[in-house]
Amino acid sequence: MLQVRSQALNGRDLPLYLSVVSPAYRDKGKDIAALTAGVAAGFKSRTVAYQAGHRTVSVSGNRAEVKGTYRMKVTVGGREMVLDGEETIILSREAGVWKIIAGL
Repeated sequence: MLQVRSQALNGRDLPLYLSVVSPAYRDKGKDIAALTAGVAAGFKSRTVAYQAGHRTVSVSGNRAEVKGTYRMKVTVGGREMVLDGEETIILSREAGVWKIIAGL
């Protein structure tokens, strides 16, 4: 699931990206509609090269937390920026499939 997210980011493929996000997504005041709009706008205005680093996964029943590092190269208006960071992604198992419910 996280590999699909990486593939979607690198390919700027919005339908693929949304295939791993739960319709119940909620985080930092954003719901799935706000997330979709933000990702779509980002894909139109910039190129992205996302590379995941080391990850740890904690699972408790139908919920999981993935903590990890990443490097993202973003090109906006011909200018490239390199962003190194950490992320925490919260997952929920829905109908037997893991989906992102927070952390993007």
